[in-house]
Amino acid sequence: MSVYELRNDKNRSFTDMLKVVIIELPKLPEEEDSALWPWLRFLKCGNKEEYEMLAKKYPKLKKPINCVKRMGLIESIRYYQFHRNLAKVDERMLHEQWKEDGMAEGKAIGIVEGKREIARNLLAEGSTPEFVQKITGLSIDEIAKL
Repeated sequence: MSVYELRNDKNRSFTDMLKVVIIELPKLPEEEDSALWPWLRFLKCGNKEEYEMLAKKYPKLKKPINCVKRMGLIESIRYYQFHRNLAKVDERMLHEQWKEDGMAEGKAIGIVEGKREIARNLLAEGSTPEFVQKITGLSIDEIAKL
């Protein structure tokens, strides 16, 4: 948990009535060390069973948990998390496919460019276009353009 407050250029607190508190739910400790812990656990819950266990252990959370149940948020949260994770997997798979396609395309372009470079070198050394075609596999028209 990190707490921040506004300060002026002389490092004096702007007000004691405003603070920004950042709590990282994935790093929430399992042990209950403050009065804030049940509420943080409430925010981190992901399914109906967790909410029910929390409501039994902390009676003051029964009302907010019932509100969440009535609004159907538990199921919609699960639905949202599932589809968000699915989208991440799809994105990762597409990225890998693009990467493979790009590598194959780059390799093919590199092979053609390599053949052209060999053809240029052979022509510069006085080889005939027919010999260059036999070595590189390029067409006579393409060799003529070089």
